[in-house]
Amino acid sequence: GQLAAYDRFYDHGSNRIFFRSSPWGSHAHCDQNGFILHAGGEILACDAGYYTYAGDTYHSQWSRTTQAHNSILINGQGQPKSIESKGNVSAFFNTPDHCFFIGDASKAYEDLLQKFDRTILFIRPDITIVYDELRAPEPSNYTWVLNTFDPAEIDSASSSMTIKQRDQWLVVQHLTPEKLDYTQNNN
Repeated sequence: GQLAAYDRFYDHGSNRIFFRSSPWGSHAHCDQNGFILHAGGEILACDAGYYTYAGDTYHSQWSRTTQAHNSILINGQGQPKSIESKGNVSAFFNTPDHCFFIGDASKAYEDLLQKFDRTILFIRPDITIVYDELRAPEPSNYTWVLNTFDPAEIDSASSSMTIKQRDQWLVVQHLTPEKLDYTQNNN
C-alpha cells in the first residue's frame, strides 16, 4: 500500500520537522519513522500525552506506544516495545532550500510489515511532503497517526484536514489512496 500526504505550513516564523528512525531500537518509545512539525513557535503535529515517571501505567500503556507518535498502525497494532524494533535513515540530503530523507522502519514491526519506507521532502519554508511505502505479508488496514493538541477540522470529501494552533495552521491533503476513513479521539 501507499499513503501520501501533502502538508503545507502557514505561519509567520520558522518551521521545523523532527524525525526519528534509529538503529538503536525503541527501548524508550515505539516511534520509528515518527515525526513532529513546528511552525512559528507552535507545535502542529506532536507526540501525544505527557511524560510521567518511567514505569507508571500512563507511561507504559500510552507514552511508549506507536499511537502516541506520528507513525503507522497495522491492523490497529503498533511497533512492539522491543530494543529490536529498529529503524534506519537510508537517505539524507540537506540544502538551504530543502531537506530530503528516507526512514526505513520495516524491522520495527516484526512480522506485521515487510516494508515501511517513509520519504519526507521539506521544501523550505513551508511545504512538507510525506510519502509512505508499505507492504505487509497479507492484506492489512493501515492507520496514519497524526497527533495534535486540538481537534482537526476534517473534510473527508476532499481528503483533507486542517490543524490550528493559535495563529499557526497546517493543512494536510492526502493524495493517495483516494478514499480514506477519518476518525478523531481524545486519548
